[in-house]
Amino acid sequence: MFYIASSPDVWAESEDTPYSVMFIYQDQTEEKWFYHELPGWEVVSTCFPEPRANETRKAYALSIDGEVECYSRDGVTVEVIDDAGDKDGGPNYGPVNRIRKLGKHLYVCGHGGQVYRNVDTGWEHCDAGLLQAPASVQNSSGITEEERKKMIQSMIDAMDHEIALYDINGPNEDDLYVVGSDGFMAHYDGKVWNQLDRVTGSHLNCIHVVSPSELWIAGSAGTVLRGNARQGFNVVARKTSEWDFLSITSYEGAVYLSADDGIYSMRNQKPERLDISDKLNLRDVSDIEAKDGVLWALSPKKLLRFDGNEWECFEHPNNQ
Repeated sequence: MFYIASSPDVWAESEDTPYSVMFIYQDQTEEKWFYHELPGWEVVSTCFPEPRANETRKAYALSIDGEVECYSRDGVTVEVIDDAGDKDGGPNYGPVNRIRKLGKHLYVCGHGGQVYRNVDTGWEHCDAGLLQAPASVQNSSGITEEERKKMIQSMIDAMDHEIALYDINGPNEDDLYVVGSDGFMAHYDGKVWNQLDRVTGSHLNCIHVVSPSELWIAGSAGTVLRGNARQGFNVVARKTSEWDFLSITSYEGAVYLSADDGIYSMRNQKPERLDISDKLNLRDVSDIEAKDGVLWALSPKKLLRFDGNEWECFEHPNNQ
């Protein structure tokens, strides 16, 4: 099973109100594809964690403004992270980017150093030491040209120093990592966040956990890091491609990456582009994930599955 966020082309190619359509691909059923719609939502991240014993399996979707949908056979619930996004009357901390189930809780990270944790009472900040003050929007009416220029420059400077967090992951809730813009990395030991030494200036997009001592991080311009907070991270690959790595996982002992130009695997400590990328003309492969004993990869029009021997490609009937 795989959970997918999509948008109809007519909306993706316009500036109209966002519109997301959520799909579950279930190979073991005759119908295969199941969907529901989220009008007005721009879904930026999903997670479909394994259920605990005697628990219904739940699928989660996160919007850019911090709305969280929980979808299961028991029904649908929606929660809102009040401080996330750019809501009327809110603090305007900015967009959020990723949702993950880590341990017993859901976590969300985003721009401005935002990190949230879902607890019994709702969504709480878990970003002391990371969270940045939101950019203030000033009224430009009645000011001089010189004042207007200073205001614009101040906003540009704030954007240049913004910490945008693109992923959160870790072996357990007392051993979490966030990564983001310009090589930013930080580690959480269950009490405080500590910024880690910056070993690259590339944007870091994704984290994969093999073990507490072995984490892989990948990002822009073919950047790949390996290590942990205690011993440090080493650069495995740097500027190996003009393309960005978007997601990373491991399957049957090998590390796989999705990228703007297809799918890669690590061979002899170097990322090597797989032949399937050209065979299927893959572009913008946004996600790669090992789940249910197989490897899944997602591109704009194709869902791929690899069982260790063969790749299969599934297309929604409406795209054929």
